Amino acid sequence: MNHPYPSPRYAWYVVGVLMLAYISSYVDRQILSLLVEPLKHDFQLSDTEVGSLMGLSFVIFYATAGIPIGRLADRSSRRNIIALGVFFWSVMTALCGIATSYSQLFMFRVGVGVGEAALTAVAYSLLADYFPKRKLSTAMSVFGVAYAVGSGLAIIIGAALIQKLTQAPKYELPFVGAVFAWQSLFFYIGLPGILIAVLLLTVREPARQGIVLTKGIASIPATFGEVLRYIRANRQTFLAHHLGYALLMLLIYSYGAWIPSLFMRHYGWTTAQIGMQYSLIVIVCTSVGILVGGRLADMWRQKNVVDSNLRVMAWQSVALIPLSLFPLLPTPELALAALVPIYFCLGLSGGLGSAAIQEMTPNRFRATASAIYLFVNSLISIALGPLLPALLTDKIFADPTKLHYALVITGLLASAGAASLFWYGLRPYRATLDYLERYLAVPVDKVPVTEQG
Repeated sequence: MNHPYPSPRYAWYVVGVLMLAYISSYVDRQILSLLVEPLKHDFQLSDTEVGSLMGLSFVIFYATAGIPIGRLADRSSRRNIIALGVFFWSVMTALCGIATSYSQLFMFRVGVGVGEAALTAVAYSLLADYFPKRKLSTAMSVFGVAYAVGSGLAIIIGAALIQKLTQAPKYELPFVGAVFAWQSLFFYIGLPGILIAVLLLTVREPARQGIVLTKGIASIPATFGEVLRYIRANRQTFLAHHLGYALLMLLIYSYGAWIPSLFMRHYGWTTAQIGMQYSLIVIVCTSVGILVGGRLADMWRQKNVVDSNLRVMAWQSVALIPLSLFPLLPTPELALAALVPIYFCLGLSGGLGSAAIQEMTPNRFRATASAIYLFVNSLISIALGPLLPALLTDKIFADPTKLHYALVITGLLASAGAASLFWYGLRPYRATLDYLERYLAVPVDKVPVTEQG
């Protein structure tokens, strides 16, 4: 059953509030990319251990907690789930400021992942009930701008404070003992998130669109088995979409984690030199790319290009293949200039992967389907994005100054793999949209049985 959508003005207010939460989450995630050198020096860590802190520690529970949280979101208040998640990850981020060992910092980063698991999939489901399909890709893309802003703000904040803090002596905290001065950065970025959690209480839970009624009563949420059967029946679509988008995100996390270090190690720049310029490129170019990608997909969709979400991502991936060679450029100025088209292209898919999930799954289990999508995405992108270049420098090249070669290899593998998967997935994606129409046209206990492949 379709209910009237909330007013556009209020719907965009909700996008704005959710963006603040998303910005906070990305600042918390990305700040470690500017702490690579002090982490290595003060905690005596290798590139691989730092890569684990940026990716593996976070993704352990971000991925696994996302599925049960998604199941809960399909049955209860999505607003409350997000608010609790924002509060929890903000506290965990602040606690990183009192860690006195690698193991403590690792565990607090696990806690950040648990909290952030309550945001993305749940927000996707929420937005799908605030916007009709013809406007959903644009709304998702505007929401997705937050990751560009958050990543850029992490660099701006870090560049402004880290150099000063790394030169300061340790200081004593009650019941904790001596901690490094640069760790106070975690208080600055963590504690404001508590205010965002309070602001989320102003968001109203919308009526769920497209819920089948039986004798005037909304059907119960789908079982997990039903969700898995739906995915299995459309497995070619889900595999191409999930793996292709995960490879694009692997590239984003890889670049976000290691580009500041690339300019410091390979080109000899300082944190201050790269910080502001790089952050502006990330914020402006990625944001423009996200908005262009969402608008382009919606325009194509209105012209009956039903696979527009995947099609935009397919072209995006092709464009990234030659751009992945940028670390081989001879000067830092040329490398910095190359980041402009790179981050524009990386931004194109910002809201499209999530919009595609909402488009090809029933409302009854959109949050669960989004959580499964993020589970696959996270295990590949967040875990391996920061870790893969580190493994290449530590284990293959055995030389941290070869970071530029590690980023070239990572970029080529990710972009070429994503392009292949998206082009392969176009036909199955169109078939899944047809399948969904048949699925929604019959009672929930008599779903279609035709499968892909």
